[in-house]
Parts: sequence; structure tokens; C-alpha cells
Amino acid sequence: MTDADLVASVLRGDRGRYSELIARHRGRTYGICLRVVDEPADAEALAHDSLVEAYLKLDQLREPQAFGAWVRSIALNLCRMWLRERQPLLLTDSEPEPAAAPGGEVELYSPASRGLARLRPDQRLIVCLHIVEGLSYEETAAFLEVPVGTVMSRLHRAKKALRDEVREIMEEDNYAGAVPTDRFVDEVNGEISAILVGAGKAHGKAERLAVVLTRDPGRILAFLPAAADPAARSALARSVVRVGPPVAEALVRGYLGGDAVIGEHAGSVIEEMLGMEPSLAGTKTWNAARGMGSLPAYLLADALCRHEAPPAAKVGALALWMDQSPGVDTANLIGELLACWPGESAERLASGLEGGAPGRLSGPWAARLVALAREPGAFLELVQRMLDGGRCELAVDVLERVTRILEGQAGRQREHGREARLSVPLPRFAEDRHGGVLPEWAVVDEESLAAIADRLLGVMPSLDRSGRAKAVSVLGRLGTRPARVALRELVTPEGDLAGEAIRAVARMGDVDSLGALMEVAAEGSGTTRLAAAQALAKLGRPEAVPVLRSIAEEGDSKLRDAAFAGRESVGREDPACHAALTDLAASSDPVVARLARAQLESPGPRRGRAAPPPSGLREETAQRGRELQPARYVALDAAVRALPQLRPYGERELSRLVAGVCIDWCTTRRMLLGHGLMARTEGRFSFTPLGECVWRVEHHIMEKYLQRAEQPA
Repeated sequence: MTDADLVASVLRGDRGRYSELIARHRGRTYGICLRVVDEPADAEALAHDSLVEAYLKLDQLREPQAFGAWVRSIALNLCRMWLRERQPLLLTDSEPEPAAAPGGEVELYSPASRGLARLRPDQRLIVCLHIVEGLSYEETAAFLEVPVGTVMSRLHRAKKALRDEVREIMEEDNYAGAVPTDRFVDEVNGEISAILVGAGKAHGKAERLAVVLTRDPGRILAFLPAAADPAARSALARSVVRVGPPVAEALVRGYLGGDAVIGEHAGSVIEEMLGMEPSLAGTKTWNAARGMGSLPAYLLADALCRHEAPPAAKVGALALWMDQSPGVDTANLIGELLACWPGESAERLASGLEGGAPGRLSGPWAARLVALAREPGAFLELVQRMLDGGRCELAVDVLERVTRILEGQAGRQREHGREARLSVPLPRFAEDRHGGVLPEWAVVDEESLAAIADRLLGVMPSLDRSGRAKAVSVLGRLGTRPARVALRELVTPEGDLAGEAIRAVARMGDVDSLGALMEVAAEGSGTTRLAAAQALAKLGRPEAVPVLRSIAEEGDSKLRDAAFAGRESVGREDPACHAALTDLAASSDPVVARLARAQLESPGPRRGRAAPPPSGLREETAQRGRELQPARYVALDAAVRALPQLRPYGERELSRLVAGVCIDWCTTRRMLLGHGLMARTEGRFSFTPLGECVWRVEHHIMEKYLQRAEQPA
């Protein structure tokens, strides 16, 4: 069918035919947008808007056979408005002298098209209008609202610049063509479906979702019935993210407003938002790997925190959103928000975890555990209920998962001179403000730990092999005195759990296990013997040197490496160690002899490469003392929290504040702009609406945590 036939079918009410028009013209529409804006995500969003706009105005098309050219003219107009909104100075007459490309039609993936992508936006626009779309000088001047002479001079310079770019591209010859995503057709159809539900008519006065919601955010409630259709639900979620905080607030009001039908539809849109990919068309790429939650999560969290609903309702919503969040960072962000209402959240989290199954503690389950572990008393009560209720396997799984997370935290506490005891996971800002030291309420007392360890020892015989191994690992992390005694008894050459017990006593640094470890290292076999040798190396005791010396010459490379690591940890200054190294240096095994000589000649333990001397702001930061050193290399969340108020910042002031928490403050500052959290105007950095959301959420969590930290235990 021709374009004219398809247009006629759509106008007669067969909306399904519009999918064929989308599929037929999406490539060239996307291509014209990409040439102008030179950003794939923005180009896809503009192509999407162009095809939605074309549907809504389809009854205005006078020549149906020219549908493709008509859509591209709509796309060019949207691109022009996009450029004017973001780069208002590009369409002025004050341009540097650049330089002429071959005339004629430009194919989408030709070198000329690739050269267009390298031009400045104003040059791309004028080439697209005059050469690609074939407008005359007068028509181009009218479109750009500039004199004809200005069009001619700009076009001459743009052609010259394009010819230079084409020549360079033809030499490189490494272009890969860009196309819209596979879901593009469904996304356009989804928005059209949502618009028809909200507007009640197919053509004429209906407008794109972004236009309607920008003008009246509360209209989102009128479109929610369309959420029953998956494609329309996706379009609504994307529109909420695109328009930003006002629409997110209206959506959350509908979600908590009491109307069951609206609440259900709003909940499905929220679930769609939480499941969005980090990179969204029409928005800046959001790097979830930075440890922050996703962009939709911040929008929703900010709207929820500002809502007047009681804490119980907010906690209920957050607990549900945590389960719906596929990303770990987003789930952890929600967990930190739950900790802002400790009384309401602990019971909700515990009730959700009690219904779990052993071995299924990943994703939302893990986030629930971490969130509940911020309430030490409630967490240990949950474990005790599981043990008392016969759900021993689940209790062991819960303890193993949480204590593994907390193990790394103990090392940070030791670095700050504090006894390593089981404590709740640090919120992301705690290291910035507290140097890793937790308030007293966050540390589990020894008596509670001992009770849990004793209970674990009692249920171990009833567990299977996997459960007993996890229990041994947990006991090693709890480190109570009864646990130490019980684990030493398991360190035997042939024991069922010998390997796990050996790693546990090494983790605890249990010197009293030294004799049993040396026996296993001398008489054991396989992985158990290797684990014992590695444990001896970790303990670094001179008494183990004879055993390590005998192991070094046995020919097993892993055992040999463990033996030499042990002697290095003891130190060659020790007489027994020095004598052993001297004997091994004369070994007939060339590898052993070389390693021994290297240790004898080594000036000392290997150190990391020294950091380059700081300069500028880094030097000023370094002089503020060890306790105030930047904790992150690049961290947007830490940078946002370092800014004390929602106000514009000068470049120097912004750099100084960011340098206090991020070592690479320059890159972090650029990322604040690149991710759309801040905008720069005349040397002043101001928060965008998205940045304000992130600032409010991060500061809300921080202030709640600090308020609680100041309270007595």
C-alpha cells in the first residue's frame, strides 16, 4: 500500500495502519533529527514526538502521498525549537568563519550524512533545510526568521565545513549507521493510545503527552486509565520522567489519594518507571553504576517525601517500590529512605522477610535485609523468631548474607581505631561525615551476638551440608568466644567442614588455632591443606615458619605461593624466617630459590605507587587533615550532598565544595552538568528540576540519619 492509502485508512478509523507508516518512515525521520541535534537519545525522542504529532494532525495533511516529507518538516520544526530552548545563541549572526559540501540529496548513512553530524548545530540545521529538504533561500530565511543574505553566507560556510568533514570521514571509513531502537514503533503507538484515552478524540485538538503535562501536570490522572495497555503504560512512565517533578508529584498524589482505581493505575505506572533502563531516550544517560538510584526513583522518592501522607503510608509505598526495583542501587536508595522512619519500617520489612525461602535472598530480598539491618534490634529479633520457629535454613541464609555485607565494614572501623563489632550498613554519606565510625545505636551489643551464636551452634546438627557451611561462615564473622572454641574443634585434616572452619578462624585472627592449622597444613590434603597454608600466611606467626618452609619445596605452585606469602607476613627480620629463606635460596628448585632470594633482597613489604603531589584545590583539601580527606574519586551523590543549599553556586565555590568529598572534583563537576543535575549560565551553576529532586532526597536521608545519630543509644 502507498502512503496515501495508509493515511486514508487511518483517517477512516483503522489506527493499526499507522504502525506501518511509523515503521516505513522512522529511519529517515530519526536520521534528520540526528543530523540536527547530534545526540542519539535526543534524536530518538524528537523523532518519536514528530510521528506522534503527525498522527494528531493527520487530518491537516493536504497531500497524503507526501506523508514522509511532511513528517520530516514536523521533525525539523521540533528540532529548531529544541535548539532554541537549549542553545539560544546558535541562530544569531555572530559566528566564526568556518568553511562546502557537495550539493544534492544526502543519504542517511552516506559520508555526507556522517559529516553533518560533526558540524555545529546551526550549520547542520541550515544544510538540512536547504540541501536535504530542498527549501529555497527565501523559504529557509522565513523558517529561520533571518534575512536571505544571512542564509546565503551561513550556507556557504556550512558547505565548506561539511566538505572538509566528508573528506576526513572518507579517509577513516569507519562509520556505523544509527537507527531507532526496536521498541520505537511500540513507544509511538503507546503514546497515541494514552492520548486517545485522555483526550477522547483521534485528531484535531489532542496534543502530545509532554506538551499537555508540562502545561497541566494534574492531567496525568486523566490519562491513567490507559495504563491497562502495556505500551500506553510505558509511554506514560516515560512522559512522567521526561516532564519531571510536577508530574511525579501528581502521580504520587493519585497513588496515595484513596481512589482504588486511580491508585491501581498509578501504581502500575510507578512500577513501569522503576523498571526503566538507566539510559532513557529524551534524557541524559543516567549512570547507575555510580551507586545512586535511578532517575525515576529520585523523582518518585522526592514526591513521596514531600507528600502529606502519614509515615505508615509512605513506608508501605516504599516497601512495595523496593520489591519492584530491579536495580540494586535503586533498591538500596529506597532502603535508606525506609530508615528515615525506623519504627514503621522495621515491622514492615521483617514481615516481608519472614515469608521468604532459603537461597532466594538476592535482588529486593537483599535490599530488604540491608534495610532491616539498619535496625539491629529488629534484625536480631527476626533471626531469633526464625530459629525458634524451626526455619533454621532461612535464618542461616539471612545471617550469612548480612554478615558478609558487614564484614567489609569491620575493616573500615578497624582503620579508624574502633573495635570491629557487628554493626549496620553505613549509608552512602556516612563516610563523608563520620569517617566510617558509626553511632552507638548502630552497633550490636556482644550479649545479643553471643545469644545468636549459641543458638546457631545448637541448630547446626539439623542442617544439611550447605547450611552447616554457611553457619560456620556466620560464626566466624560473629567472632564470639563460644564460636571460636567450636570452630577450633572443626579444624582437622579430614573434617567435613574443615575448609570452612579454617577460613573462619583465619578471618577472626584466632591465634589459638595455630597448632591445629599447622597440623592440617602438614598432614592434610587437597583444598583443606591449601586453606590451612593460606590461613597460616594470614596469621603471620613465627611458629608456623618450619611448616611453611617444608611446604615451599613440595612443587605445588599454590602451596608455594601461600608459604612465601606467610614468610613475608612474618617478616624476614625474624631469625627463624631469615634462616628458612637462606636455606631455600640454595634450593635445587630454581623457582623456589629465586623467590627466596627475592624476599631476602627485598627492601620491605611492597607498597602501592605513591600518589602524585596535589596541586591547586587538591593541595588545599589535603591540608585540611586526614579526617576530612575526600572519600570518593567521582561521586555525584556525595557532590550533591556537599552543596548545603538549593541556590546558584559560583565556579570557585562549587569546585571547593565538591573537592571536599571527591578527589577528582573536576570530573565530578562536569558530570553534574552532563547528567542534567546542574546547568551553567554566565559562570553560575544552578540546580535543574532533576537536580533539586536529587538534592532534596539525599539531604532528607542525611538529616534524618544525623538527627538519629545525635540521640542517645
